[in-house]
Amino acid sequence: ILHSLSETWKKQLPESIRLQLDLPEHLPACHCDSQKIQHALNILFENAVEACQSSGLIVLQASTEYLQQDMPERHLKKGGYIKISIQDDGEGIKRSEIDKIFEPFFSTKFTGRGLGLPAAHGIIKQHGGNLYVQSGEGKGAIFTIFLPSLEAT
Repeated sequence: ILHSLSETWKKQLPESIRLQLDLPEHLPACHCDSQKIQHALNILFENAVEACQSSGLIVLQASTEYLQQDMPERHLKKGGYIKISIQDDGEGIKRSEIDKIFEPFFSTKFTGRGLGLPAAHGIIKQHGGNLYVQSGEGKGAIFTIFLPSLEAT
């Protein structure tokens, strides 16, 4: 999914925004609805493009990770995961807004409806994974997805 999606994204980007890929040739399989996962990834990519405004860098990374124990604070159980990150070097998210971005109808944009990130979050959670954000004002943002893999890592 990620390789074909990244090719589509490259075609959609303005020339002033670069897409850097750090994708392994092989990732373990995961039990998921690929169309829904693509939809969630497209939402995160579109948000990264908007965050970069007229120029910037978006980094798409994927890897495998094995959690040695449950992480209740992240709602993840012990086991193997596919970890996907979309990072931008845009304006970042204000500290006062970061806890609200996955709430329906919350938007920092005048044109947004506030449904994209809650939809992406919901899709990932429906697949037994989770979605997290790290950001700070002026520091860009990193959205990280954990999806349970079907193989041990």
